[in-house]
Amino acid sequence: MNIFEDRGGGKLHWKLNLYVLWVCVFFTCASYTMCVPFLPVYLLQHLGVAQADVNSWTGLIYSVTFFTAAIMAPYWGAHADRIGQRLMAIRAGFGLAVTYALMGMCQSPEQLFGVRLLAGLVSGFVPASLSLVSSTLPAVKMGWGMGLMQTAVASGSILGPMLGGYVSAWFGMRMSFYIAAGALFIATIMVIAFVRDVEHEKGEGKVIHIWADLKASLQNKGLLFVMSMFFLVQVCVMIVQPLITMYVSYLLGGVVNDDVVKTAGIIFSLAGIAGIIDGGACTVGVESTIVDTTGEVPVILRPGGITREQLEEVLGRVELDPALAGAETLKPRAPGMKYRHYAPKAKMYVVEDKEALKFLPLLAKEAAKFTTAAVICGGEAAESMQRAQNLHILNWGGDTTELAVKLYRLLRRCDKLGVGIIFSEGVAEDGIGLAVMNRMRKAAGRQVLTAADIEALLKNSTQLKSFVLK
Repeated sequence: MNIFEDRGGGKLHWKLNLYVLWVCVFFTCASYTMCVPFLPVYLLQHLGVAQADVNSWTGLIYSVTFFTAAIMAPYWGAHADRIGQRLMAIRAGFGLAVTYALMGMCQSPEQLFGVRLLAGLVSGFVPASLSLVSSTLPAVKMGWGMGLMQTAVASGSILGPMLGGYVSAWFGMRMSFYIAAGALFIATIMVIAFVRDVEHEKGEGKVIHIWADLKASLQNKGLLFVMSMFFLVQVCVMIVQPLITMYVSYLLGGVVNDDVVKTAGIIFSLAGIAGIIDGGACTVGVESTIVDTTGEVPVILRPGGITREQLEEVLGRVELDPALAGAETLKPRAPGMKYRHYAPKAKMYVVEDKEALKFLPLLAKEAAKFTTAAVICGGEAAESMQRAQNLHILNWGGDTTELAVKLYRLLRRCDKLGVGIIFSEGVAEDGIGLAVMNRMRKAAGRQVLTAADIEALLKNSTQLKSFVLK
């Protein structure tokens, strides 16, 4: 039996799985980060660590959990493929609940270090939950559901320090660990009571050669570069976390009390909250690439910032979802792929072939006689445009990467200008051009003008007026 044959069916209760695991993942991620603001104070006031050593102990104790979790991830992942993600989530949930309770009982920094190491060894609740959700979601809900689960990871990790700061101030630091343990225990009971896994038969899962796969990955220069950059970014982000609480104490005159802990918790969380509110200018433009890897050959469900060519360097052959071609009988399986994605208020037409582009300047000028028109085009095409009243030339620059960044902004600019019709220059569908053309065609409702179409309109003024004003 294929374990994905009934995915999304009533027997799997995918909605219940999704909502229950969202709550569980939120509390799990919150528990991971809740100790950050009060950990140095816990070491000073309860475990007898000297002021001079508190920063080093904080760094070691905080990081060891993540270090051991990273080492154990392939091992637990391989077991999950054989016995099911639900059992892995239950194992990790109870394991984490026990270790967090033990953290509240520790009497020395060495004991806390050992328990935190153990917490990393038994971890895996979040990956198992994400995998469980993905295996039971209907294909058409895959992108939406996994996106929703990522909000649980992000919101739990961001709000965890703030919650930890206030909980420790209200109930005490040792009690904070017990509260976290209780939350993890309840989350695990919820998994047992409400969550269902796909059927796993003995021997069904393929044999996974962890070290062979790792060796092969290390030979991929592109993957190594990405992993190295990600590692460096994480190091830069995490390196200051153990120090913030004591820095807040220093700024407040050297006091170490509940106000310091609460303030540090707020500062930790505010960094994440600020990133959600305003993460700065987008450097890619088009959304992320969504890939279905449940089959033998990976399938791109939504083209995005990671191009097909880049994926093929790592994965080999990669196919495109047939729904991307716009077939009426096929439903897109990724968010943002339905209906007129990016669609402006005005009618929009895409001009793709070079022959048709030759006629675009005259078509735009003539269309502007009947309504306010806009042309979205590159620098070369913009130079050939004939300026006219009620005609806006929106130049996106010199290459497709620049268009990817600006496309959404340009379409919203058309809305603000109140144009009645939009003509957009198409680009080649290699590299990020695949994602750009996907969004552009969807914005236009797949209305494409050929050279023959434009010639026919220019020959008949009455027909052109009707076309523009319809």
